[in-house]
Amino acid sequence: MFIEIEDITNYIPDDRLSELTSDVEGVMTEVVDYANDIVEVSLRGRYKLPLNEVPISIKDVAKSIVKYKLYELKDAVTEDILFQYNNAMKILNEFAVGKKLIKDISKPNRPYSSVINKRTQKYTQEFLDLY
Repeated sequence: MFIEIEDITNYIPDDRLSELTSDVEGVMTEVVDYANDIVEVSLRGRYKLPLNEVPISIKDVAKSIVKYKLYELKDAVTEDILFQYNNAMKILNEFAVGKKLIKDISKPNRPYSSVINKRTQKYTQEFLDLY
């Protein structure tokens, strides 16, 4: 899972959320599952799922999808919400095709080379003293 219902309750104000979900029972679960499915299908071919830790950008994409779907159910989609949704889908597509990459933040950064300027001695001192 990329987001949960609690993420949406913190994202959309409670009064507006209750207006959007008041007449349909279980709509929040369905919409959150839908957003998680869209994100999973988009990332499945490129990344090993589930991710160790879900990046904030992926959570934001999923939240924008949920917000759009909730407003769409009430025919209340504004230009801003549509823009956010289209932008989220564009970002998700960029992750899917590899234009953007998800870094595994559970792995520490490693230097490119752990030994710098270390040379192995080819000749012994005795050999050099002969010359």
